[in-house]
Amino acid sequence: MSKIKKIIYIKGMHCVSCEMLIKQSSETIEGVKVEYISSNTGIMYIEIPNEQVLPQIEKSIREA
Repeated sequence: MSKIKKIIYIKGMHCVSCEMLIKQSSETIEGVKVEYISSNTGIMYIEIPNEQVLPQIEKSIREA
């Protein structure tokens, strides 16, 4: 099964701590791998197993 690559734009990331919290919380979702995250650009590149995990990822970002 191939993974899907996505770019997620995140507003409100201000520092490396934000990056770490969002990366850790996103990767607790099964099959999700954060390839790159930057508070400077507000971008996160991820690999996901399917589109159905996107609402979970959005929720984990908001909670972080």
